[in-house]
Parts: sequence; structure tokens; C-alpha cells
Amino acid sequence: MCPDSSNNHLSGPLEPIRGCTALRELFLDNNSFTGGLVPFQDFTELRELFVSNNQLEGGLGPIRGCTLLQELFLGDNHLEGDLKAISGCTRMEVLSLDDNNLTGGLEPLKSCKGVRTLYLAGSVLAARDDYSLLTYLLTTYQLLAHLAGNHFSGGLDPLKSCTALQKVYLASNDLTGGLEPLRCCTGLKELFLASNHLTGGLEPLQSCPALQELVLDDNKLEGGIEHLKSCTLLRTLNVRKNQLTATEKDKAHFQKQCVLFAHELLKPVPPPRRGSLQRVPHRLHGFSLGVAAAIAPVLAWFVSSRLPA
Repeated sequence: MCPDSSNNHLSGPLEPIRGCTALRELFLDNNSFTGGLVPFQDFTELRELFVSNNQLEGGLGPIRGCTLLQELFLGDNHLEGDLKAISGCTRMEVLSLDDNNLTGGLEPLKSCKGVRTLYLAGSVLAARDDYSLLTYLLTTYQLLAHLAGNHFSGGLDPLKSCTALQKVYLASNDLTGGLEPLRCCTGLKELFLASNHLTGGLEPLQSCPALQELVLDDNKLEGGIEHLKSCTLLRTLNVRKNQLTATEKDKAHFQKQCVLFAHELLKPVPPPRRGSLQRVPHRLHGFSLGVAAAIAPVLAWFVSSRLPA
């Protein structure tokens, strides 16, 4: 086992560790290492590799030989290229590649059947059919996916079959449509869909009573927030930059329930009382007939007094 060398202000290329091929764990995250991943190409015994938040460049090719890897953390670097090298890491359980310059789609992840946690936020990995592939991964492996900022487009319909999902992180994509498909996700605990183009109301979330964190800011949602009262475990609620409404009573309810309640809620417009518009012309009409009947004799006398005898 290698000593933990995280957070030590280390810098330079990784070449000095090239000969440490018997290592099973390596912790080098939060430093300033540069260069590529070439030194790891012969680390065939490696199970855990933490090199996130450095300044590494190049592709993932050298990881191809690390077939025993179970946890790989390479987020917050400058890595580029596709995920093909990951396809040989069939024992992978946790994969973190967020905030790099990766492209090429998610297809290689199909062979990583053991992945349970996937961090790919801000990697712009989306291909034309990747949203349906994402659904396949979610339903097959029930993994936790952090996929914000990947330009996924389309509606939430593919999530209908993800009935066991507990956490969804799809903020800052190009998703459209309403929340209706989420009615099937009854065990949902965390839902992050901020900065998309979602429309409609919050009614479908009544079917998600386990929700604890709900972040929907910067969409085009409308209607009232009273539908969320069934989510009694809710602690974080962010619905800013929408067209949602709430009464003062509803605002007070969520301010008391939630640790964080961020909103720009509008006052609901009260609907007109039923029948009120129809009764007014009727009353006016009755009033007009009464006045006409009262002055008719006076008008008749006035006209007759002006006629010649």
C-alpha cells in the first residue's frame, strides 16, 4: 500500500512512479501533477487510483491494462478522448471522470457491469443516442450517475423504467418536457434538474414522498408548489427562476420544513367567482326594465300635453 500523498502541493510529471507496478492503491489527488497517464500502463495490480484535481492531459489509453481497477478518480483534469480504454476494466465499481474534455459517448460503459457510481459531470460526453443508453445503464445496474453539463436532450420519458432510482443528477443539460415520467420513481431521494428547459407543473412529484433534496431552478415550470406538501422529508428546495406560485401560507410551510428554501414565487391569481359575470347583466337588465316602467306614464302625459287640442 502506498502512503496517502493527497493535498501535498506536489507537481511535475508522474514518471518517477513508473516502476511501482505492484501497487494496489495510489492516492495523489489534489496536487499539481502534469503530463499524461502513461506511467500507469503497467500497473496491472492496481485496484484504486485517485489522481483527481491535478493538471493531467492526454487520453485514457494507459488505463487499459489496469483490468483489476475497482475505483478510478480522474476528475478535474484536462484529459481528452473517448472511454474505450475503460471497457476492459470490468471490475470497476466507482468511476469519476467529471470536468475533463472527454468525448465519444457512453457506449464503452456497457462492459462495466459492476459500476454503481458514475461521475461524468461537465465532460460533454453526449452522443445522439446516449440518453437512451444512459437509461439502459441506470435500469440495468441501478447506478448513481452525476451527469450534469453533458448536453443531453429530449424529455424524461426514458426514466419511466428506472423505478429503483434514488438519486438523479442531470442539471445543466438540454432536457425538455414535463416531470410526469418521474411518477414511477417512487423511491427518489435526490433530484437535481436545474438549468434545463422543463415545463409543466409539480403535480407528478406527489408520487415521490421520499424526496429530500429537490433542485429545479432555472427552468420553465409553472403552477403551485402546494403539490410538494406530500414530500414530508424535503430539506432542500430550490425552485428559483421559474413561473411557480405560492400563497403566503404555503411559503411559510416550506420555510419551516426546509433547511434551504430558495424561491422567487409569484402570488397565485384568484380565479373569478363562478357565475358572477353572468349575474351582473341580468341585474342591470332588470333595473332598466323597472325604470322604463316607472317613467312611461310621465312621458305619455308630457307628449300629450304638447299636442294641439
